[in-house]
Amino acid sequence: MNDPQKQSIEAGKGFSLGWISRVEQLLSLEGDLRRHALAMFGFNLDWFFTIDPAWTEKNLITVLEHEGEDQKAVWAGFFWPAKLPSPQLFLRLKPRLLGLPKEKSLARHHHSEILAGVLLAGWGTFDDGTGSRYVTDREMRDVLVNADDDFRLEILSRLKTLSSEKEENDGNWARQLPLFLADVWPRQKNAKSPRISAALCDLAFLHANTFPARVDNILNLVTNVEAEYFGLNDLIVDDSSLVNQHPEKTLELLWVVLPENAAVWPPAAEEVLERLGKADLSLLKDSRFVELKRRWNAR
Repeated sequence: MNDPQKQSIEAGKGFSLGWISRVEQLLSLEGDLRRHALAMFGFNLDWFFTIDPAWTEKNLITVLEHEGEDQKAVWAGFFWPAKLPSPQLFLRLKPRLLGLPKEKSLARHHHSEILAGVLLAGWGTFDDGTGSRYVTDREMRDVLVNADDDFRLEILSRLKTLSSEKEENDGNWARQLPLFLADVWPRQKNAKSPRISAALCDLAFLHANTFPARVDNILNLVTNVEAEYFGLNDLIVDDSSLVNQHPEKTLELLWVVLPENAAVWPPAAEEVLERLGKADLSLLKDSRFVELKRRWNAR
């Protein structure tokens, strides 16, 4: 891949016979030697596809159609750069990429974090010609419905990271997040586990100025969460905490996510309730607040 001959190869013009014959010699090897070559060429898959799509299809991409060690080697190389490939290669691989989260294979689990980032980047990127997303709302929702909780958590973790970055980065994910939660995130029962609900709450806690809107975004997506997965310390980090700034929205969220059995609530729940009562005196007469206090005192 560092051969000077490679530098003169132009996009769409194919490879020089001398250079590509050496590549094919490596691919003709057996066992781990072949897989090492496949991994390195998988790392450069975008470049191969740009130069000669037909050769790349026949010698590299077809390997992804058959489960086994060779397939794992190509995926390992492909995911190594941890970035969205060219539009042409992404669209060619999209069916396989959309299918991976539904599989239980080691290939998926070894690359779940990067796969989540690639699919989110595809959803967040628009085709200049059609104006449509590379990964549609429906395609992304189908992935999330059929994947397991571990992959859904990878997606939420990546969303949290992207939404924390500066506005000019990654297509302004702080503004795309509400669209994702409204149009993509599944409403099915299997996507409302305690772990998922806790991660969605973490998204809501991310920024004080967006907290009310995020609560509205996630209220229909969450279920009861026990202390095993859920802490409330983000709500009481200082005197200008979320509780103090948005007491009514905090109560609205707690009413949905705190289980009836207060014995499994996070320890910080007591202080959160105390701050709620002080931040907005009208909440002391709110039936939800009264019931939560009753449950806590009766635990």
